[in-house]
This record gives sequence, structure tokens and C-alpha cells, in this order.
Amino acid sequence: MQEEKSITKLEDLIGKKIHVIAFGASYLGTLQKIDYDKGFLVLTDGKDTVFLELERIDSFSQAEDDV
Repeated sequence: MQEEKSITKLEDLIGKKIHVIAFGASYLGTLQKIDYDKGFLVLTDGKDTVFLELERIDSFSQAEDDV
């Protein structure tokens, strides 16, 4: 699993399961949406949905089981 730091590559992962490190925590879910104007992304695991600020993302990668 290769970690990315450039948020511009997130577009390629919409609809895919990703692993995100942000706010000092780890998040795993399907990338639903990226809103560059408002500065957040939407990640869901089917039960819960989280909105993460793009500027707080330290790194991300495509999840192993979705490669």
C-alpha cells in the first residue's frame, strides 16, 4: 500500500475504499465526494459517514481489499 500526500490524486479514488490519516486518526471507508470549494471530503463505511477537512489530511491510500 503506497501512501499519497497530494489531494489532487483523490479524484481517481471516488467510489473506492480508501484509508485516510487525518486529525491524528485513521479512517477507512468508501470515498463518496470531494468538495474542493468547501474544503472537505465525504467518507462512508455503510453505517457511518464522516466529513474530513482536506487541509487536515496527512496521507491517504487505496485500501488493500479494493485494489
